[in-house]
Amino acid sequence: MGPNPSNRSVHQPALQLMAWQDAYRGRVVLISGASLGIGKELARQVWTSGGMVIATGRNAGRLEEATLHICGDTGDETRGRLLTIVGDVSSPDDCRIAVEAGLKHFGRIDYLIHNAAVFNFDRIDAASEQVIDQMIDVNVKGCIHLTRAALPALRNSRGGVLFVSSISAFYGMPEYGLYALSKAALTPLSESLRLENLDHGVFVGLTYLGYTANEPDKRALDSKGLPQPIPDRPRIFTRSREATARGILRQLIHRKSVSVPSFLGHINWVVSYLMPRLAFLIHKRSYRSLLLLLTYMLLGWGHSLDLKAQNRLVELTIQVDGLNITSASHLVIGLFDRASFPDGRPLHHTALKAEGSWMRWKFLVPAATYAVAVYQDLDRNGRLDKSAFGFPTEPYGFSRNYRPIFRGPMWKDAALVFDHDTALDIQLIVP
Repeated sequence: MGPNPSNRSVHQPALQLMAWQDAYRGRVVLISGASLGIGKELARQVWTSGGMVIATGRNAGRLEEATLHICGDTGDETRGRLLTIVGDVSSPDDCRIAVEAGLKHFGRIDYLIHNAAVFNFDRIDAASEQVIDQMIDVNVKGCIHLTRAALPALRNSRGGVLFVSSISAFYGMPEYGLYALSKAALTPLSESLRLENLDHGVFVGLTYLGYTANEPDKRALDSKGLPQPIPDRPRIFTRSREATARGILRQLIHRKSVSVPSFLGHINWVVSYLMPRLAFLIHKRSYRSLLLLLTYMLLGWGHSLDLKAQNRLVELTIQVDGLNITSASHLVIGLFDRASFPDGRPLHHTALKAEGSWMRWKFLVPAATYAVAVYQDLDRNGRLDKSAFGFPTEPYGFSRNYRPIFRGPMWKDAALVFDHDTALDIQLIVP
């Protein structure tokens, strides 16, 4: 490691990601669809962690019941950290009112979680126009309306947005068509927002949830728009609402762009994108088919050890020295695996406002072998600038402090095994 940062003439406060419960203390989180299910549990966990919650929902009675679940028997002063607002995300006016009320009550908004959604499990040709409109209005346009309303406040706080999608977005299953369509639309929406708000410091993430245990009152829309009980899910693949909410909150606070938290989700992704013909043969048997579940189990058996390893997290601390302090810029940090290093899409990526001659960043990663690449984006154009001959013209560096001479870095030059908490010190190379 380099010299102790406390002895530097220019001191840059360390950006450290604490335990996620502590990180929400004093933060304001706006959660849509918070009167039931995952949304209610998200609100409870944020509130219990010392955070402040703006909980929205369409049903006033359920919001009142959710207040008891979130706060319990506490005093009025403590309950002041929860603000419930009755409104429909499909209404731009309701979204604007919710944001304005939250800002008036708390003075800021740090995070927005798009949880509100309606479900429809039926064939596409059987769905009424009313059902189609409601699916798109709530699941897609609702995310757009609420994001547009909250974005100025999130830019002021340099906060984050997280979209709750579904593994059904990977491949449309029988009778899931409209729901899959609405959730798949969140992928390009989140990617566009992430790029558009990079310079504003707003994080945008997406989580693809698998089966989660529903509350008894949870309903889906039938073909005529009438509420019906949601079909039973196989318990072996179903996560609790508590575990699902914890995963979402960890992802948001650690600014992980994409998460597929379930075993079934990992296998669904592998089959849908790498073996589409097999995915068609499986899914045509319908989502109720035991064959679908057994096939996923067999395909996933070979991945089980790898998935177990991914569940073991280690803390990675990256300290970057030698930043150019003469101009406003970003420090860009990328975490790569063998397949993506050095020119592919990183597994984990972040851009931090550079303030000082050094910066330190902490985050959690699954135990594995990685390489780290960093560069200082002096002109803030979102890429490492290079000369006509392909040489970098902005400060850059790699794990193991590899210094290119006649060629660029190879995997063996920068790869490190992270099987325990590790600290890296990377010295920027100034062209």
